[in-house]
Amino acid sequence: MSERIVADGLTMEITLIFFLFVCCRYYDSTYMTYGVSM
Repeated sequence: MSERIVADGLTMEITLIFFLFVCCRYYDSTYMTYGVSM
């Protein structure tokens, strides 16, 4: 039972980190584009 909870928590953590990473990458590329155009 506890192993299942740990696995779910780990999956959620990985998903969250991946989501944040994608957001950061998208923000960086957008910021760079605006920085170059300005």
